[in-house]
Amino acid sequence: MMNVINNIAKFRGKIYLHSAIAAAVIGGLSLFILGPDKEFFQGLVLGLVFSILSFHLLSLQTLSLLRGTAGIALGGFAVRMLLYCFAFLLAVKVSYVCGAGAVLGFMTQKAAIYNVCLVLPFIAKRLPKRAPRESSVAAIPIQRRFAGVLAMLLGLRLG
Repeated sequence: MMNVINNIAKFRGKIYLHSAIAAAVIGGLSLFILGPDKEFFQGLVLGLVFSILSFHLLSLQTLSLLRGTAGIALGGFAVRMLLYCFAFLLAVKVSYVCGAGAVLGFMTQKAAIYNVCLVLPFIAKRLPKRAPRESSVAAIPIQRRFAGVLAMLLGLRLG
């Protein structure tokens, strides 16, 4: 049981990190499309925060199901949906642009889940397996390392 709890905590940490990265990418792209729009960024951050809060509640509900207390899970779904509604209504009260940012903030969580669960394992299967090197980089003289980097940049193959 402790192993499952640790795995859920690790997974949750990965999702939070990838959600923040997705929000940063969306924020960066919006700078080119909308310019520095304060209301959009407020909505994006609001959506990200409520999305992370909702995911945290979902993980707590999962742990409660594993422990055998299923009553919390059914009520938890309604609480999470009410959180999303509250955040969206709060954002739309500011402006429609803020509401659009909040919706994109909500979607960062879903994008992070797809990235961690689907995209990264798919890419990991396609990458060739590398054999571990026998010696460390520190054991290679600096001249050979420099020559290797230079050859790599020029597209040459050293023999």
